[in-house]
This record gives sequence, C-alpha cells and structure tokens, in this order.
Amino acid sequence: MEIEVNTHDSTKVVIVPAEVDGVAVTAVEAVLRRLIEEGARNILCNFSRTEVLSEAGLAMFISVLKDFHRLQGQMVFCLLKPGVRDVFAEAGLTNLYHYYDQDEALQADVLRELSAHFDEYADFHAIRLRRDTGRLYIEIFLEFDGELKMKKVQQSINKIKGNLEAKIKNSEVLIIPTT
Repeated sequence: MEIEVNTHDSTKVVIVPAEVDGVAVTAVEAVLRRLIEEGARNILCNFSRTEVLSEAGLAMFISVLKDFHRLQGQMVFCLLKPGVRDVFAEAGLTNLYHYYDQDEALQADVLRELSAHFDEYADFHAIRLRRDTGRLYIEIFLEFDGELKMKKVQQSINKIKGNLEAKIKNSEVLIIPTT
C-alpha cells in the first residue's frame, strides 16, 4: 500500500488513507517511523480522506506519537472527520495530539497565501468561509494602499484569488477591498 507524503517547507505531510485498519495500519506506521528516522521533526497527518480508524490504528498513532514526542518532534492532525475525531475522543486521547479542523486548516492555507503577497496589500481584516452544495466560498477582506491605482489593486486581487482557487479544490474566492 502506497502512502502519499508531501513536503511543505520543513513539514512532512502524510495523507492518511481512507481506512486505517489491517494492512493500512502497518503501512502508515512504516511511513511515520521512516520519516522520524530520516530526521523529520514536524509531521502533519492529513485525515481528509479517512473514514475509518480501527483500534489497531488508534494504538499505532498513540505509540508513534509517544516515541515522536520523546524526540521533541511535533505531530499535528488535521481535517479529521467527526467519526475519526470521536475515536480519539472516546479513548480520552485528545490531549495527546494537536488537531485542526477543516476550517482552521483552510484558514491556515489562506493566511499562508496572503503572507506570500504581504507587500501587495496594506492590511488584512478578516476571512469568512462558507460551504454550499460541495463548494467552498472564501471571502477575504483586504485593505490596499489608498494611493494605488485600481488596476494595480485588481492585479493583486486576481493573483491571490487565482492561486487560492488552484490550491483549494472546489473553491470560489472573493477578495473584498476594505478600509
């Protein structure tokens, strides 16, 4: 079983499979332990595809987390669906790991993109996320330098909007110039 691993800055992002039971438990553990042996100290486990987490999967994550914390590494779980989060909560283990829900993770993606373009706007005011029939609507309120021509403002808006819509599937981004 192939487990997808991506790198984002100094963080290794592990895409956890749809079902973490049976063979998948062994495969995920092997990937996590290999990353740790290779020196990774920041690992993000993306549970966006995960529907099932068995008791064996739960036990594996606990074991890896404990070993990883001894090495002073940080493992973060994100995009946990309610059923998977409930498995951790029912075992009383929510204090063993940090997790971010989908909105927090999406806001982090938006903020990361905005930080890449921080010199193109004067101030950031707010982000609003809204879901409707499988689409994600992202509203971003940015303040621009009052001396800029609208053409330059629109170019910045189009660039940020395009980058975000390419990175966040099924999204529609609206950037609202604000004072």
